Amino acid sequence: MNLKMKPEESSLRIVPIPCTLIYAIKTRCCVAKSHLLFIVLCLSVAFFCSAASATEVEDLYSANIEVAGQSSDERVKAIRQALKRVVVKLTGSLQSAELPELNHFFEQASDYVEQFRYKEKEIQPRSLAFTEQNTTEALGLLEAENLIRLDLWVSFDSSAVRKVLDKVNLAYWGTTRPLLLIWLAIEEDTGRFLLEKELHTELSSILQDRADIRGLPIVFPLMDLEDRAVIGITDVWGDFSDIIREASQRYPVDAILVARLHQAGNAWQGRWTIYHDGFSRNWQSAQLELKGLLKAGIDETTESIAQHYVQVMSNESEENLQLAVSGLTNFAQYSQVLNYLTNLDVVQKTRVKEVSDKQVLLELEIRGSLKIFEQTVQLGRVLEPDNKSDVNDEPDEWILVEAGEVPAKGIIPQVDLFYRLAL
Repeated sequence: MNLKMKPEESSLRIVPIPCTLIYAIKTRCCVAKSHLLFIVLCLSVAFFCSAASATEVEDLYSANIEVAGQSSDERVKAIRQALKRVVVKLTGSLQSAELPELNHFFEQASDYVEQFRYKEKEIQPRSLAFTEQNTTEALGLLEAENLIRLDLWVSFDSSAVRKVLDKVNLAYWGTTRPLLLIWLAIEEDTGRFLLEKELHTELSSILQDRADIRGLPIVFPLMDLEDRAVIGITDVWGDFSDIIREASQRYPVDAILVARLHQAGNAWQGRWTIYHDGFSRNWQSAQLELKGLLKAGIDETTESIAQHYVQVMSNESEENLQLAVSGLTNFAQYSQVLNYLTNLDVVQKTRVKEVSDKQVLLELEIRGSLKIFEQTVQLGRVLEPDNKSDVNDEPDEWILVEAGEVPAKGIIPQVDLFYRLAL
């Protein structure tokens, strides 16, 4: 799974706009009419530059499956397993792979394949020198000669897969997903320690691999001097939320997972806490092996977070939304907003209705609920709610770019949601 963090990147994409598109321009004395007209003409050509800072999860419609060989039977079996993994990533639920209504879909998995290829993967020997001795032994990671593993990578037709999920009214979520920061503490006979990605590679790899399978973007704290000055093992082990939240502020994340693991007898036990979207949730779990406990923790976290974003994307759920975005001062910002909204999974169509010197009024056709749309926009960090938009100010003058009628002066456009460009 690839994560696409786009704070600075820009890409050029031509998006055709129907000739019937009508723009009404609101002019002000501080901005020349010709300048506004230039902006609108540029927008109509629609060279939209992407500069979103959203966390996007790629490879949602592909999966890697370990295979014993390249026989036809082995490939068919692996393709079915790969499709089940894709459905799990899309729905956020492990149970979706066992739904009776999807049995025929999985049996015909080969019909939905876009491409596949075999890949040899070298499994590096594990070193005991870079992690705590007891934990490494618990994971069963011993030094060995390099091994070669054969994987089958399968990519499926995203549109066809979504149509099947829509047909059975199965809820799923899109590519824009909350980024999770993991604070993990482990207690051994020799003491406690905090997970450091570069130091405890075996542990972090297990978490990362499982998160990739579940389609959940994760990051680990750097544990550098800045982190250590704010937070320590005692804070994480005690789940001191104020300190944990403060230490997490330097990371552009949407959710926090606090994990405290220890061995009790022949089993490993874990205490988990999720902080997300203003709420927290606690639970406990146990597994015979540490590896299993780590995987189970990621699974439960994914299921919990996904409940806030998955939705049924049937055609009956489509609705039109009037959206106002303020705080726009140049063409690049107009382009950023338009490109960002156009590429959201929940947005079917985007139409520019009105443009002024500082804001744009859009009509969106969205799939699903308004709540899910607002949550998805919040994740992108491109727009933020604006309760003090000047869209309701009385317009000074309307100039018609292409139309047969001019709106009467003083008419206030109907707007459902107000946003402003995030700083």
